[in-house]
Amino acid sequence: MIEQQKILLDLFKLMEKKDGFIPKEYKPRQDELYRYCWKVKNVHETDFEIVQINECLYFTADTKSFAKNDELKILQLLNYLNGWSYYGIFTYSSLHQTIMYEQTHFCRQFCYSKEEIYDFIFGMTKRMGLYYQSADLIFKKNIPIIEAVNNAKLSLDKRTDN
Repeated sequence: MIEQQKILLDLFKLMEKKDGFIPKEYKPRQDELYRYCWKVKNVHETDFEIVQINECLYFTADTKSFAKNDELKILQLLNYLNGWSYYGIFTYSSLHQTIMYEQTHFCRQFCYSKEEIYDFIFGMTKRMGLYYQSADLIFKKNIPIIEAVNNAKLSLDKRTDN
């Protein structure tokens, strides 16, 4: 077991106490050192994953929420969100009707601490929340994309400031 994986496992114990769940270990795919996944279902269902390939940690989130709506609007929303999201990138699979978010963190010659990794997970969760709130405003209330994202961002900022 490599050092970064040990740190992740310690973090997962804390997450179980704080958040009520622990990511499950899955068989690594080609080139992966390890792979952990978990599913969160509140209003929207999201599949999260952390893998390490070489010296890079990959964090992903996948959802089908809103993916069956107008493809052009989905792509415009994701492009706008990508301009705001300096840590990762949103993509869309029309074949699988899935919205995907990926962020990477390179860790040459050091390991990320539990606090740093938890912050990466929190940031990814916040960006998925921004997607959900923005898409909800666009597709359910017909609010223009830029206005919807700005409103969603303000709403999320108020929640995380407390």
